Amino acid sequence: MITKNQELDKWVAQARTGDEGAFGRVYDHFLNKIFRFVSFRIADREVAKEVTNEIFFEAWRSLKRYDPKRKIKFSTWLFTIARHRIIDQYRRQKEPTVALEDVAELRNEKNDLNEQVIVRDEFATVQKQLQKLPEIQQTVLSLRYLEELSYAEIAKILGESEGNARLIAKRALEKLKKVINQDEKR
Repeated sequence: MITKNQELDKWVAQARTGDEGAFGRVYDHFLNKIFRFVSFRIADREVAKEVTNEIFFEAWRSLKRYDPKRKIKFSTWLFTIARHRIIDQYRRQKEPTVALEDVAELRNEKNDLNEQVIVRDEFATVQKQLQKLPEIQQTVLSLRYLEELSYAEIAKILGESEGNARLIAKRALEKLKKVINQDEKR
């Protein structure tokens, strides 16, 4: 029996030979994850859609450079492209923002309306505070807690050691907790 990962590897291999249909299947597989990652970092939904399109265009254009023999998962390679496109967008807009309301909607499609309202309220509180974190800390938190990537995968995306990725996440959570607690005291 073929696993989902084996099927994905097959599609990627086919897409590397120029098979647009195979790349379409790869696109369908990753679209929601990449859009969620982008929309977590870019508040304007239309801009997030545009950046997501740029990511997949770049992936298609650069696909022959992806080498599965280097033991880097395709998802890690794709999220690395996404991170670079988000940084490019930050440079263009000069003011990074986070849109957690949209992320809450994407993550909680199966939850009932009351749960979604509670999650949105909680995310709204966190959203303000996340903007106070450095870009790398925002990236690590979104990859770890929204995309549920391992620290090893995050480290590869960032070009850091796994230990440093863990340390960035730990410091980000500590700082986030501190600023949220300070905000609640006001």
